[in-house]
Amino acid sequence: MVIKSTIPTKNSTVLMEAGTYAAVVKAINPVEKLLKEGDKPELEIEFTVVGATEPMPKRYLVRLDGRSPLRREVQAILGRSLSLPEIASFDTDQLLNRNCQVVVAHQHDGGSKPKAVIKTVQAAPVVLPSVPTPTATTNPTAVVG
Repeated sequence: MVIKSTIPTKNSTVLMEAGTYAAVVKAINPVEKLLKEGDKPELEIEFTVVGATEPMPKRYLVRLDGRSPLRREVQAILGRSLSLPEIASFDTDQLLNRNCQVVVAHQHDGGSKPKAVIKTVQAAPVVLPSVPTPTATTNPTAVVG
């Protein structure tokens, strides 16, 4: 006799495949933690990822200088470099509801099962508008006849 469970378990969740996915910035939240001397504040960006069952977060140190991961990925989401005034004072609300791509990989934490995590954020692909093929009706210089 085969007995099937009617109660979903944590073991029954399907691991999202590693790869590149379309995503949208859903929320930006400060990470609430007790800071010790020398600790840097962090923020978490939540992404709605196509194919994921729930939002996926990624944490960053709050710094936009040099080659920081946050700066690199903010520029990817915006599709442009940050200006010097923006680096000095950046409003993260500019990122909300922006399209991008995320690279999802599998991460193992100790003895636990693998977990899908966002490794990097990339610019959204540029979709070029289609150009109609010239015809006698759309091309006024066409010779008919």
